[in-house]
Amino acid sequence: MTRLTGERIAYLRDEHNLERKELAKIIGVKPRTLAAYEQGTRDPSTKVLRAMVEYFNVTSDYILGYTNKPINLDEIRDQENTYIDLPITIQVSAYKYNIVKDFVEFIANKKED
Repeated sequence: MTRLTGERIAYLRDEHNLERKELAKIIGVKPRTLAAYEQGTRDPSTKVLRAMVEYFNVTSDYILGYTNKPINLDEIRDQENTYIDLPITIQVSAYKYNIVKDFVEFIANKKED
């Protein structure tokens, strides 16, 4: 784990006005274990990371330092996809591809009862 991960955990805890003991209880670890995460000397398990993601409502990529944008998971869940470009793993002619694409667009625009 990088030091950045520990800094992110500490930052999120501070932003939510939590004492180390409180967050440790929420994510199911001992306060000294949480301290080790924050100091960058120990890695959180997948289970603990998931608990932090759910509590803080951010992505694991943010906590782990893969992105600097703390994306709010509710915003992602609430976004409605208006068009999905489906990957085609078989070879089809351009004509057939366009038929499928048109059908997907038709279904997407169809009003639900």
